[in-house]
Amino acid sequence: MNCYAVKSIGYVISTISVALLGLVAWEAADEGWMRPLVIAGVLASIVGMALRWLTYREDKRQRGELGSVHEGRIGDRAHRVVEHVGPAL
Repeated sequence: MNCYAVKSIGYVISTISVALLGLVAWEAADEGWMRPLVIAGVLASIVGMALRWLTYREDKRQRGELGSVHEGRIGDRAHRVVEHVGPAL
């Protein structure tokens, strides 16, 4: 298994663990204001991991390490979004 596959599997495992922790926190959130925070925390963590994974793919694409055109599609879209949004940040 190559390094790229291991890193991708790690992101999937991290996403699953965040979802499981969110389920436990959801059950413990006994006050009404706590549940929106649980949802926001879970979503923020998953989105953050997805962005890190997309930038990792983009870095590999720029170095020519992605094997096929099909693999680079998500990275290409992320790159276009970053180019479009980047200067505004």
